[in-house]
Amino acid sequence: LGGDFLSVEGEWKIVKITRDFAWAESKSAETGTPEPDYLAIIQSKNPQKRSDLASKGKKRVKDFDKGSIADAEKYYKEGNNYYYRKKDYAESAKWYRKAAELGHAGAQNNLGFQHKNGLGVPKNYNKAVKWFRKAAEQDNPYGQNNLGVLYRDGKGVPQDYREAVKWFRKAAKQGDSGGQINLGLQYDNGQGVPQDYREAVKWYRKAAEQGYADAQNDLGIMYLNGWGVTRNYSEALKWFQKTADQGGSYGFWNLARMSENGWGVPKDLSQANKLYRMAARKGHKKARKLLKQRGITWK
Repeated sequence: LGGDFLSVEGEWKIVKITRDFAWAESKSAETGTPEPDYLAIIQSKNPQKRSDLASKGKKRVKDFDKGSIADAEKYYKEGNNYYYRKKDYAESAKWYRKAAELGHAGAQNNLGFQHKNGLGVPKNYNKAVKWFRKAAEQDNPYGQNNLGVLYRDGKGVPQDYREAVKWFRKAAKQGDSGGQINLGLQYDNGQGVPQDYREAVKWYRKAAEQGYADAQNDLGIMYLNGWGVTRNYSEALKWFQKTADQGGSYGFWNLARMSENGWGVPKDLSQANKLYRMAARKGHKKARKLLKQRGITWK
């Protein structure tokens, strides 16, 4: 649940170039620090954060100018073309790297994604962490969520649930459904935060309302068991059905359980077995095992 994501939208706001360069120039004159030090952090939306980052001497770039910004967006789009249309992951990684090295947050996230999953490049969690972090520090919600996943799973970094929660929360507050479900899971399991089912429901709901199938299923489970909400079989059925409508195997599995046990619907073993078969066809291992025990084929 709550996996990692590529970002597909452009990350650069070209209309901000004039203002950003003016700001960088003024900060350079004010502090005596080379202008490129400030150009590296122009994407931060918070002026105070910009000032704080700059004063600490973080993030340096070379030859960062208007042309570089335009080039970065061009390279990013070319990477998307190879990734999504041509399915040439080695080539997409090449273009994402060119954009990422110019500071493009979306490209940094996507290059991290390819390193994490070994797509077109050798699988390397350390490099994935490096690029996700660069994107995350530019407030890219996909990078924030993906970095949180690596901290949660202890891949490329020591496992640290609190650090995972920090990044999930940043992504979730920006409306990222991946960050929302992952933050909900941390509250659900009490990892990095005190266990709090109400808070879990809150974040599951936000992701579910955006159409995230796994979050819809998780929200259904909360209603089914009365965790963080009043038990409500009708609500559970509603959310499991939404998951199933998207082809989610867990949605079919949970609908089958409700039918078999008569939770909110008439008890109907025949209907339950039909739903178990649908779950099995979607790859649900427990459904396949159960049907085998009952002598029912699922193929």
